[in-house]
Amino acid sequence: MILIGSIIGFFITSFSLLYGEVLVIYPKNISDTWHYPKGALHLDGDKLKPLRSNKNTNPFHNSKLRAAGSNALTAPQVIDGNKKTGWQPDSTDPEQFWIEIDLGQVLPMQRLTFHFDPSQPPLSFFTISLSKGENFINNANVIVEGTLIYNQRKIYSFNDKHVINIELDNQLVRVLKIASNRYDVARPLLLEIEGKAMGDNIALNLVSKGGSVNVEARIVAVAGTPTVMFDGDLSTMWRVNPLAKGSSGGSETFGDYRIDLGAVYPVDSIWLLGEPLGVPPRLRHFYANFLSYKIFFSDGSISPDGTLSWTELMSVPPDPKNLLSKRNFNHNFYPFTARYLRLLYPTSEGGNIIGGGLSTNSVRLDGLGLVSEFQVYGEGYPAEVTLRSPVIDLKGNWNIGKIDWRGQFPKGTQLRVRSRSGDHIVEEKHYYDKNGKEVTPARHRKLIPSFRGPIETTLQPGDGWSTWSEDYQTTGSLFKSPSPRQYLQLEMDFLSDKAETALALSELSIEYTTPLASEAIGEIHPKMTPAGQEQAFTYYLRSKLTSRNQGFRRIILQSSIPLNFLSARVNNKLVETTLFVINNGFVLTLPQMISENTLIEIDFLTTPFQNNTRINSWIELKTGQSLVRQQVDPGDAVTEIDGYGDSITIPIDNKLVSSLKTYNVFTPNEDGINDVLKINFDVLKVSSPRPITVQIYNLNGRLIRQLLNDLGRSDHYEIGWDGYLDNQTLTLPGLYILKVAVQGDTRTHSISRLIGVHY
Repeated sequence: MILIGSIIGFFITSFSLLYGEVLVIYPKNISDTWHYPKGALHLDGDKLKPLRSNKNTNPFHNSKLRAAGSNALTAPQVIDGNKKTGWQPDSTDPEQFWIEIDLGQVLPMQRLTFHFDPSQPPLSFFTISLSKGENFINNANVIVEGTLIYNQRKIYSFNDKHVINIELDNQLVRVLKIASNRYDVARPLLLEIEGKAMGDNIALNLVSKGGSVNVEARIVAVAGTPTVMFDGDLSTMWRVNPLAKGSSGGSETFGDYRIDLGAVYPVDSIWLLGEPLGVPPRLRHFYANFLSYKIFFSDGSISPDGTLSWTELMSVPPDPKNLLSKRNFNHNFYPFTARYLRLLYPTSEGGNIIGGGLSTNSVRLDGLGLVSEFQVYGEGYPAEVTLRSPVIDLKGNWNIGKIDWRGQFPKGTQLRVRSRSGDHIVEEKHYYDKNGKEVTPARHRKLIPSFRGPIETTLQPGDGWSTWSEDYQTTGSLFKSPSPRQYLQLEMDFLSDKAETALALSELSIEYTTPLASEAIGEIHPKMTPAGQEQAFTYYLRSKLTSRNQGFRRIILQSSIPLNFLSARVNNKLVETTLFVINNGFVLTLPQMISENTLIEIDFLTTPFQNNTRINSWIELKTGQSLVRQQVDPGDAVTEIDGYGDSITIPIDNKLVSSLKTYNVFTPNEDGINDVLKINFDVLKVSSPRPITVQIYNLNGRLIRQLLNDLGRSDHYEIGWDGYLDNQTLTLPGLYILKVAVQGDTRTHSISRLIGVHY
C-alpha cells in the first residue's frame, strides 16, 4: 500500500501579523501529492510553468543509445547536441563501426542529418537503416524480443561529404542504424546525428502524463488496454472484436474512443497509425482499420444537458480501402484548442457487422478499428492547465485571511484560484492495474499478481466540507471559503489566451489568524417568499467568543440580489450603525466591539428571483492597516423560529417569467409624450445564462420587432419599444402581441400580452 495523500507539509514562515501566521508554498514543494497533468506543467528554475509543445523538433535530443559495435561509452556523444564531441570505433574493422539509436517512440520524420569530423575523411562506404520498431516473429507466432526488422536501407559508396542529409517525407521511424560496409583505415569520427520530426507528441504516455482514454461502444474489445495507443510502440495495438456483438436492428453500432489529454492544448495535427506490427504477417489482413470515421473535439465546455459540448473536426467517408489497404491516416488542421478528442467509427452497417462475412465485403475481420498509435501534435503553450493541492492541515482551527500569489504574468495570461475548506478528512483507497488504469477493488483482487498495480491511499475531504468557491480573480483576495477551519484545499488554473505566452508561478501564500469568534452562525427569516416580490427579512447572527478570540465590530451582508438595510439590534436593543453600501449588499459598523456571546438582528428589504438565494455574511475587525475577515456559517442561530440556514426559497412551480407589465399609453408620434412603451418583467429560477427573448407580433402572428434576444439570469428586466419595426418603419395604429420567453434547461416558458398603439 502506498500512502500518497499524507497531509502536506510546506515551508512555513511567520511574520508580524495580528495573532497570525503565513503559509508559503513554493514550486519546489509541489510533489506527487499534488494532482496535475505531468505533461503540461514543469519546474522551470524556481517557477512552475506550463510546458510548451513544439513542431519540427530534433527527436535525437530525447533518444538513447540502443547498441554500438564498440566504444559504447562514447557512443551517446552523437546525440548530445554537441558537435565538438563524437564517437568512433576502437578499430578499423568495419564490423565494429556501427551504432543504433532508439528514439523511444515511432515518429513521422522529415529529415536525417549526419555530421562527420571535417578535419578528417568521412565514412566512405556505409549503410543507413531505418526501423519502425518491429520485432521478428518466428514460425510459432512468437515475438523475438531484442530483434529488429529494418524496413528501409540507403547504401552509400565513395562518400566524401562530411554532412549527409536524407529527406524522408514523414516516414515512420523508431530506430536508426549506421554501419560501415568495408575496411576504413581512417576510423572516421561521427560527431552528431540530428533529425527533424513532426514534433512533440502531446498524447505520448497519455495516462502517466495526466490524461485518460475510455472506449464507449456496444461491442466487446479484445484483451488488452486502450492505453497502448499512446505508448509510442507500433507493435502494440488496440482494436475491437466485430464478431462479439452487433446491432440487431436497422441502426449502426459504433466504436467510440474518448480521449482526455489532461489539459487544453493547441492542436494542429492528428495521426492514426494502424500498422499491426504485433501480428504475424500472414494474419495481418484480418486486422482492419476503419471503413469510415469522424473526429470530434471539445475544450471542456459543457452543453445545456450537462455533457461535453463536441465540435466535429473532420469526417472520412466510407471507403473499403480504409479497412485493409490504407494503414496510416494523418490530418492537418488550422490550429485549435482541445482537451478532449473523440474518434467515432461504425462497426456495423444497417445491422450487419462489418466483416465476418456479414457485410457486402464478405471479409473475415478478427480486429476492427485498429489503432497502433494515436498521435496528437500542436505548437505552443497549453491554454488551460489545472493544479490541485492535497488536503492542507493548518494544525488547528484557524481563520483563513487572504490568498496571495507571485510570479510572471504576461498579457493574456491569468492564474485563477479556487478553495474549499472543512474540519474532517477521510482515507480513500484507489486500486490500479499494471497499466495505471483505476479499477474496482473486486477487479483488483481477481487480477493475477503480475497484472496488479499499486493500491494508493489518499486523504480526502470528509463530511461538512464546502463546495469549491468562486474564483479568486486577483492576488490579495480575501478567503472565499468557510472559515475558521482546520483543513483547506486549493485548485489553480494556469490560463493563456495565446499559444506563445504562459505564466510562471513563483510563490503562493495564505494568511491565517486566530478566529474573530469561535463560532458565528447566521440564519434568515422568513425562509420562503413569493418570487419577484419585495419582502422584509431579518438576518440573525449569533456569535460565541472565548478569551482566544479577537472579537469584531463590522458585519457584511451580500447576495446575488440587492439588499436594502432597514435597522439593526444587538441583544434585542436597537443600535445606531454606520452604513456603507456595496454591490448587492452593505457593510455595518457597530457602535462597539463584540467581545462576548451576542445575538445580532439585521432587518433589510430584498426581492428574490431565484430559488435558494443565499445571504452571505462576514464579520470583520480592522486594526490599523490589518483587516481580518471571518465568514459566518449558515445554521440555526435562533431556535425559536422555524427553519435553518441563510438561503431564501421560493414556491416550486414551472414559472420562469412573471410580473409582465406595460406602463403608459403608447402613442409613438414623436411629440415627446408616451413615445416609448415601457415593458417590465421578472425572470425566475434561472441560475446560469439562458436565452431570453422579447418580441412584438402582429395579429396575424408575424414577427415585426425583436426587442431582446440575449442570454440572462434571474433578475428584473425593463425594455422599451419606440414603435418602430425591424425594417425601421413606424408601426400603424392597432393591436399587437407582446411575447416574453425564457428558455430553461427542460422547457421554454412564455407570457404574452395585447398592447395597443394609438395616435
